[in-house]
Amino acid sequence: MEIPYTVTARRDTGLYNAKVGVWLFLASEVMLFGGLFSGYIFLRSGVREGVDLPWPDAVYVHGPFIWLGFLNTLVLIASSVFVVLAWAQLKMRRYGMYQMYMSLVLLCAVCFMAVKTIEYNSKLNHHFGARLSDGTLLDGALATDEKHHCPGDYITFEASKAVFSLDKTGPFRKIDPYFMEFAVLKGGADVALKGPDGKEIKGASELSSWLDAYSASHAGESRVNLTFASPVTFQFRRHDVFGRHVFPDRVPFFRGNELQGKLVDDTVEIEVHTVDLQMVRDEETSLAWTYLGKGFKEGYEHHKVEKMRDPLNQHWLDKGGTIPGRQLRIWQHPGPAGEHGGESEHGASGGHGGHKSAVVSIKGGDISFMGCHGPKFGTYYAIYFTMTALHGIHVIGGALVLGYFLFFGKKLYRKNPEHLANRVEVGGLFWHFVDLVWIFLFPIMYLM
Repeated sequence: MEIPYTVTARRDTGLYNAKVGVWLFLASEVMLFGGLFSGYIFLRSGVREGVDLPWPDAVYVHGPFIWLGFLNTLVLIASSVFVVLAWAQLKMRRYGMYQMYMSLVLLCAVCFMAVKTIEYNSKLNHHFGARLSDGTLLDGALATDEKHHCPGDYITFEASKAVFSLDKTGPFRKIDPYFMEFAVLKGGADVALKGPDGKEIKGASELSSWLDAYSASHAGESRVNLTFASPVTFQFRRHDVFGRHVFPDRVPFFRGNELQGKLVDDTVEIEVHTVDLQMVRDEETSLAWTYLGKGFKEGYEHHKVEKMRDPLNQHWLDKGGTIPGRQLRIWQHPGPAGEHGGESEHGASGGHGGHKSAVVSIKGGDISFMGCHGPKFGTYYAIYFTMTALHGIHVIGGALVLGYFLFFGKKLYRKNPEHLANRVEVGGLFWHFVDLVWIFLFPIMYLM
C-alpha cells in the first residue's frame, strides 16, 4: 500500500503531507518557546530593586562568551544557508554536492554544541558567588593556587564521632565507601574507631566488615555511632558535604553519614569580581566593606557620584546617580592596583595587568547561600539554562534527523529522488526554526 501525497501536493492545501505536518508541529513549538520568552520578560520587568532577587547584568554574566554567542549565531545562520543549498542540489539531482553541503550543516551543529559545552563548563565549574546574611552578593570565582586548586573551599573539622547509615534499601544499597575513605582514613592510617561494644576498629577493610556484621545483627537500626579513640582533625571540600551546609557540631555527608564534633574553620576564599547591593537595606553597613576594606567602599562611592562611562555596560552615569543595579565591578575596573582598594583583616586587593581583583576569606556564618552559576543561583540562571538547554536539545534532534538523511538517504534517492528532497525540505524547515529561536535567544539572554 502506497501512502498518497508523500511527493505530490494535496489538492486542498497545495502541500504534501510532511510539509503540512511540520508546519503544525512548528506551530506548537512557537507556543512552547513563546511561553518561555513571555515568562522571561514578565519576570524581568517585574523585578523590584531591594525586594526581589537581583537580576544580574547579562553582559557581565557572559563576559567573553558574548563573542562566542555571536559566533554561534553566525554558525547557525551559515548552517541554514547550507541546508537550503543541500536541498537545491537534490532538486538538481547533484547528490555529491548535496552530501557536501549537508556535511557542513552537521559540522556547524557540532561547533555550536561544542561552544555551548565550553560555556556551560565555565559557569558550572569556574564562576562562583556567595550571598551574605545581609543580602550582599559577592560574585566572582573560587580562589585558586598555582596548581589551580581551590584551597579556600576547604572545611576544617575536629571530629569525635562518626555516624554511619546502615540502610541498604533504595539509594542506600550499600555502605558508602567514599565516606569511609574520605572522612575517616584521611585522618591517617592510625585513626581508630570504637563501636558501641567498645571494640577498636582500624582501617577501611576492617571498618567495612564490622559495619556489615553489625547491620546483619541489628536489622532494626538505621544508623550506628562510632567514637574516635581521640579527636581527629579532617579537611574536606565543601561540595562533598550534603547540601554544602556545615553545622557548628556536625557535618552531614551523603547517604545519611556524618561527622560529629567541633567546627574549626569553614571560611570560603573568593576572588571577588562584583559586589551587588540590590538586596542590602543600608549600603553603608554592608558586610562587603567588612571583607573588602575601606578602599573598595571609597571606590564604590566614587563611581556613584562622578559622571563616568561604565567600561562594561557602556551606560552613561549622571552625577548623583548610581551604577545600574547598584553594583561595584572590581575585576573589570581599569586603573592601577590599589587605586580604590585596600587591605583589610579579611582580604586584600591586588592588580593584574592594570586591573584590580580582591581575594577575601568569608566566614561560613556570614553566608546564607553560595554556589556556582547554575540554575539554583537565581531566576536568571534558571531561565538561561532552561531555554538554552531546550534549544540545544532541538539542535541535537535536528542534526540527528538531517544526519539520517545524509548517511541513509542513498537508497531513497535511487528509488525516488524527489521524495528525499521533500524530506530534506521538511528537516530544513525545522532547522530554520531552531536558527530563528537562537536569533531571539541571543540578544535577550546575552545582551539585554
